[in-house]
Amino acid sequence: MTKQLLILWLLLGTCIAYTQESGNEGFRGFDKVIPTKSNKQLQAYVYFYQQNVAMNVAPENDFLKGQIVGRLFGANTTTTSKDFKAFYAEQRAIPFFVYSPSIFDGKATIRASFEIDWTWGDVAYGAGGNSGSAISADQVNIQTQNLEVEFVPAKKWTINLGLQRMFDTPHDLYRTFFDKFTNTGYRLAFFGTDGVGVSVRRQSDNKKLKLGFYKLYENNVELNDDVSMFELNQQFTVSPTWNVGASAYYIRDNSSG
Repeated sequence: MTKQLLILWLLLGTCIAYTQESGNEGFRGFDKVIPTKSNKQLQAYVYFYQQNVAMNVAPENDFLKGQIVGRLFGANTTTTSKDFKAFYAEQRAIPFFVYSPSIFDGKATIRASFEIDWTWGDVAYGAGGNSGSAISADQVNIQTQNLEVEFVPAKKWTINLGLQRMFDTPHDLYRTFFDKFTNTGYRLAFFGTDGVGVSVRRQSDNKKLKLGFYKLYENNVELNDDVSMFELNQQFTVSPTWNVGASAYYIRDNSSG
């Protein structure tokens, strides 16, 4: 009887030890099971960065926080001094969503991108962009960058409709790496922003054509006091390292300045 109890005690002790050890193994990596086929209709990407800054530049206006208001390259509201040092941390997240329903066989794609950013510990329980990380957070601060639909009516042709990228380039704005924009053509010297409108592109191996119409400012909907821009861009490939292009922009400003 004593021998049987001893064997039972050893078996129970082994089971208890095994159970305790199995709970403390920790993470050993993901399994190697091949996943099911991915859903290529919806794609999501998130660009995130965090930076810590130390400098002797600070805003003079508490409301504008150093932003440039008015015309491009206009005066800003910052001051530079040797008497203080500004130390702060900020972060930004930009999620991109691309949805191409299979029912349209690649002929229609909707894109949306947003921006959420703040300086650490700035404000909370309010509404407004570029802020919202003070204690308790709960800020209404998501900003819409793009919300546009792309149609492919025929081979080599695309139509983009809605709030979209507005760059001074004939290249495809959603299928070209950013260094192409900053190292060729105007290098975003005129436009490198977002705008609402419609753009039509035709791209082949050696030719790129882009036509665009953008509503820069609506003003009063019942009056002819809008600001609109028309765009024509074309580029020809002469050799693998040489391109020749021309562009024309027309701004119709009925807003009295």
